[in-house]
Amino acid sequence: MYSCAKFFAADVEMNHCARPKNTINIVNMDGLEWMRSKYNQPTKRFLKYAEKLAAKNAQVLIADSLYMKEYLRSSYNKHAVYIPYGAEEFTPTDLSVFRKYKLNPGQYFILIARMEPENNIEMIIKGYLLSKHQYPLLVVGDTANSYGKKITAMFSNLSVRFCGSIYDQSDLNNLRYHSAKYFHGHSVGGTNPSLLEAMACRCDIAAHKNAFNKAILQNDAGYFSSATEIASLINFPEAERISNQRKLSNIQKIKTIYSQQKNVDDYEQLMFMAANRQKQPETAAYSFSRLISN
Repeated sequence: MYSCAKFFAADVEMNHCARPKNTINIVNMDGLEWMRSKYNQPTKRFLKYAEKLAAKNAQVLIADSLYMKEYLRSSYNKHAVYIPYGAEEFTPTDLSVFRKYKLNPGQYFILIARMEPENNIEMIIKGYLLSKHQYPLLVVGDTANSYGKKITAMFSNLSVRFCGSIYDQSDLNNLRYHSAKYFHGHSVGGTNPSLLEAMACRCDIAAHKNAFNKAILQNDAGYFSSATEIASLINFPEAERISNQRKLSNIQKIKTIYSQQKNVDDYEQLMFMAANRQKQPETAAYSFSRLISN
């Protein structure tokens, strides 16, 4: 039997205390939940404690980013298997989306995120308004929570368009693909799926400057840590040659590192190795150690 759990703090104690015997406990640690600004201090302390329990009691740890892999090693002296999320290269198919949203291809900026403070939505909108650029900024995400309501109340500028959630994947990918620039403000977490989808859509990406995003994008994006830097990225874009090189490099990463098929294959390999480790620990030890070291 296996206990394969994505790390959610509320489940940690049950996972630790009530796990059936003769199981292999495989835990995907996801991101650093305790760093999210939406939580109060007691909740953050509990989440940090839960993280420690999960790291201590997992027989196999999975990290979806290289930064998380290093964090688990340095914080808990635990070696994790690196298995990032995946995406597939997108080819634009339907231009009717631009009639629906009253847009011109290549003449708008886009931000897609949950309405949470750590996604730096306020900073991005302020930077966009500071640029005084004529292109509109599309903000895609459900604004029904308290932070979403605060943001929409703060920014009633007609050039900032709050689109709510868009569940049609074709519409979403076409909007990504044809944007003039894609803003990724996420600052907490591992390999963010929405960032991979932007890479797969050949977006010109401007990302928040942090270790998580840099581990994925490396030199293939513009980076910001303030509204002023965002305005500069808008008003002084890179040369088209450099932008195209970045897009091609990110597509190559999607094909070789972040493909959905590779994600499935890596999990399958891990499960087989974990099962073999339980049944034949001596013969499986070498293969499993190699997987962890990658």
